[in-house]
Amino acid sequence: MITSRLLVYWFSLLVSSAAFAQDDLPVDDDSQTLPDLPVDPLIEFAAPLEITPVGEESLAAMDKINTGAVPSDEKFFTLASDQLRSVLDDAMAALVCIRVNGASGSGVIVDKSGLILTAAHVVGEPGSELEIVLLDGTELKGEALGVDTRTDAGMARIVDVGEYPTVSLGDYDDLEPGDWAFALGHSGGWDEDRGSVVRLGRIVRKQETTVQSDCVLIGGDSGGPLFDLAGRLIGINSRVGMNIEFSMHVPVSEFIIHDKEFRLGTAMSDEGIPPFFGAAVESVDAEDEAPSGLRLTKISDSGSAKRSGLAVGDIVTHADGVQLTDKASLKTALDRRVAGERMQIKYYRAATDDEEEINEEIWVRLAGRK
Repeated sequence: MITSRLLVYWFSLLVSSAAFAQDDLPVDDDSQTLPDLPVDPLIEFAAPLEITPVGEESLAAMDKINTGAVPSDEKFFTLASDQLRSVLDDAMAALVCIRVNGASGSGVIVDKSGLILTAAHVVGEPGSELEIVLLDGTELKGEALGVDTRTDAGMARIVDVGEYPTVSLGDYDDLEPGDWAFALGHSGGWDEDRGSVVRLGRIVRKQETTVQSDCVLIGGDSGGPLFDLAGRLIGINSRVGMNIEFSMHVPVSEFIIHDKEFRLGTAMSDEGIPPFFGAAVESVDAEDEAPSGLRLTKISDSGSAKRSGLAVGDIVTHADGVQLTDKASLKTALDRRVAGERMQIKYYRAATDDEEEINEEIWVRLAGRK
């Protein structure tokens, strides 16, 4: 039988450095060398967000459309309509509906692994569980990644492994007021009969962290894409202006600049929030097949442990390469992380009549203390 030491404590307290009295901790050993933080595979194996040049045919058409003049004849609308139709199918294929906590928004896939750009207010805090609905109605599991509530930029991913349709990214620096664009979104949520709604409009104003258009947006369009007429993503629908015909978008440049922070799950407007794991643990010694480490004795419904699938009785042996033996070792590991990031956890679960023994490493998205 596994021998339990008398030291029993709450994981929810361990995650914050401030939660410990200084006289409870051992004296720091300056000579101690910690292992390097493991690289999150969402970063290590991800292609960076990059701008795609405009094709020659689209460039020629856009030069004729984006003249800055007020449309005056049928020829212009025929040209604009033909160009829009030539890129619309690919743009629509990458559009998704995002459902979270009974609400609905939109997003767009920018990497075949299922990386999604959306609005921060659509996905909420990093690590939130999402339901992603593809254009054909396929429902998939999703997860919120990083957010920046200052600009309303947000990132998410499809958890289910697969290859998904994508869109390319445009050059925000080349965008000019008066240029034509089109917005997509699932107004009011995904609707099989209606499909997505397409809104053609022009760029009204351009700033460093905000772009304004006269594409009409309503509820459910938030987080959806804004494209140039080459079908390249130039912004993400954020909010409706004082006039419904003047809508606000997050420039795609914000996602390119902060790509790594978003993928790491950083809440950029709330940097440094200590993580909340949400479990009670006790130190245990190795016995029989079970290793030494920290055994989970109770799990909070709102913590990271519950969300990641850990269960009461599991023994956590390592966190980001740090061997867990006591309170101080866990504190050391968690002091190197903030809420929203993913931590590499190694754990053991004893075999049962229905399940085989588990001894594996997983990545756990760390929730913030509320």
